Amino acid sequence: MLGLVEPESSGIGGGGFFLLHRASDGLNVFIDARETAPAAATRDMYLDAQGQPDRDRAINGPLAAGIPGLPAALVHLAENYGELPLAQSLAPAITRAREGWRFGRKNHEMLAWRRDVVAADPGAGRCSSSTASARRSAR
Repeated sequence: MLGLVEPESSGIGGGGFFLLHRASDGLNVFIDARETAPAAATRDMYLDAQGQPDRDRAINGPLAAGIPGLPAALVHLAENYGELPLAQSLAPAITRAREGWRFGRKNHEMLAWRRDVVAADPGAGRCSSSTASARRSAR
């Protein structure tokens, strides 16, 4: 649920770590669910023509995205350590996503942090107009 209502904090588009302790047998497990680089990533993909780091390219746009690790981790956890099927565990968040929810102040503050970058991207900019109207309705 957290990844849905506070996507800046967590979610299926990112990664994480899991440290599990199973009391029944004392098993301790560490799961690395960090994001990974795309297969086409290269060592120099964030360098400009002069060979200097290009911070904008590294943090904005399609080259800044990694391959999320969390979805595979959730499947692994459910299949190997869970007591419920993954679909059942995710059902409340799926229902909330389908029914919708009102953004809170924190959501809007996080969107505002990247407003200029979103507005500059043609695809994301189209979405931001609906975000703006949602922002007004939450106040």
